[in-house]
Amino acid sequence: MSKFAANHTVLKGIEELREFMATEVTENDRMLTLLNSFTDFNVHTKLGQQKEQVKLFALASEVFEDSLVPYIPKILSTLCKLIKEDATTKLHQTVADTMGLLSMNTVEKLEGRHQ
Repeated sequence: MSKFAANHTVLKGIEELREFMATEVTENDRMLTLLNSFTDFNVHTKLGQQKEQVKLFALASEVFEDSLVPYIPKILSTLCKLIKEDATTKLHQTVADTMGLLSMNTVEKLEGRHQ
């Protein structure tokens, strides 16, 4: 997650994480650990890094598509918690964008397969 702290390493971090998700996250425990790590912020985490980490939920939805559906309630709960926190009002647009991408990459693809 440290690669999301600096602008010049964000793209490399995204590519590495995409590859990691595609090859290493194959079971429930690993998925839960991965999703929890996306919002593991502390007082020293910069706003830009927080935004990039929230966007990782959308990246996960691109990689896992409809297999992420069982985890949607947990993801939405986490994102709603971020919205309710006063300290993260600057994350609201990022959270909204992430929710839209989650919907597009999981639910809409799931609906398309049933038709």
